[in-house]
Amino acid sequence: QRLYEIEIKGLEPCPMTLIFGCRRSQMDHLYREEMMDAKMKGVFKEIYTAYSREPDKKKVYVQDIIQNQLSDELYHILNSMNGHLYICGDVTMAQDVTKTVQEIIASQGDMNFNDAATYIAKLKDEN
Repeated sequence: QRLYEIEIKGLEPCPMTLIFGCRRSQMDHLYREEMMDAKMKGVFKEIYTAYSREPDKKKVYVQDIIQNQLSDELYHILNSMNGHLYICGDVTMAQDVTKTVQEIIASQGDMNFNDAATYIAKLKDEN
């Protein structure tokens, strides 16, 4: 949809980062070509992939990418740039990602875990 808005409607792309997670890259990575095309056309600033069942590799989940590679950027975007975070997936994954985001906000925002939950609720209410 964003690619359509950029190409057809002439909207300027905004910096978006996609973290895509699935079990196996060869079987489950749907829309890989479309995602890469969108990145080349400026829809996404970055694309990260998390594969949790790759043969002979360590499990990597979306929350691992957020924690290990994007924690500083995530807090800055949410706190200073009025950014948004969309979590799509099953309930367990969404809860794990939300917990990771809450931990990052608590750490980066110098607040306790409960205050971070309140901060997240406030962000949800405002958007």
